[in-house]
Amino acid sequence: MGNIDFSGYLLSPSKTSPCRVIGIAHTDEEAYYRTLIYYEGIVSKFIAVSDVVETSLKSFLPHRHDDIIRLSYPLTSNIGTARTSCQRQVLKIGYAGRIQDYQKRISDIKSLVARLATLPGTYHFEVAGDGTHLAELKQHFDQFSPVNVRVRFHGLVDSNAMPEFWAAVDVAILFSSHEGLSISMVESMGAGCVQVVTDVSGVSDSVQHGIHGFVQPVGDTDSMAMHLQLLMHDADLLSRMSEACIDHVRQNHDPDHYDQCLLQLAEQAWIQPQRFWPWWKPTIPRSVIADHKHRRQSRTGITWKGHIKIAMQRFKHRSLQKWTSTMHRRH
Repeated sequence: MGNIDFSGYLLSPSKTSPCRVIGIAHTDEEAYYRTLIYYEGIVSKFIAVSDVVETSLKSFLPHRHDDIIRLSYPLTSNIGTARTSCQRQVLKIGYAGRIQDYQKRISDIKSLVARLATLPGTYHFEVAGDGTHLAELKQHFDQFSPVNVRVRFHGLVDSNAMPEFWAAVDVAILFSSHEGLSISMVESMGAGCVQVVTDVSGVSDSVQHGIHGFVQPVGDTDSMAMHLQLLMHDADLLSRMSEACIDHVRQNHDPDHYDQCLLQLAEQAWIQPQRFWPWWKPTIPRSVIADHKHRRQSRTGITWKGHIKIAMQRFKHRSLQKWTSTMHRRH
């Protein structure tokens, strides 16, 4: 299309818009819904990445049902091979994602490892990613290292190397408290990894308990440990579940099908009437501005009375400068 300056058009109450907006609801979290609802007036079509997200978005925007489309993520890497049914000396478990407690609940790995330390079998965790809790977890497992459990941190792994990462493990684990549709879950399923995951958005679309792996409530690391022990000692079950994961991804996450659906959605959005921003509505939600002021105040430790005092001091200082400059010119 060349270089087109869109600034000032999408949020303009009068200028003609040379483009359309497709909003992607990719996380089942209140803040994401609030943002899409606030800017709903300029969004032509919505993409919901899971059944849970689609249901929630339609409940928030009942008048836009026809414009909310369920469209999952594609698998852009090659399909892997199913795990064999040979008995394992070590069960290899992979995690890939942000190393943080918010949403990802990565610290649950500590209680999971502690539980596995009491069970038969040998378990190796391979952890890919970076985040606020990486240093703390490294220190924890330097001090707590059970004989039958190993935890290795790889740091950030290049996206091109992720297929190799998933191919080297048997099971993919997810501790999250909420998701939209976990991309790492889809990628690991396509690589043949059996799933041991929490019951969050996107999981019910992809993982049937007992078919593709095991689904348990958020924070239930005892159940996770028992399921991992089962997979450790039942090679036939692991192999069947691995094959089922690959079949699911092959049928539901084809990139060519995704591209066709996305193109069709873009064409539908383009023929819809142009949308303009209401002249009376702030382009940035007041809640966002209030949150920013609150964070700034928290960082500085200054109360609202303190900000008023500082503003008055600055006003007096500028007034004094102006008076001094005026008197200087007169003399």
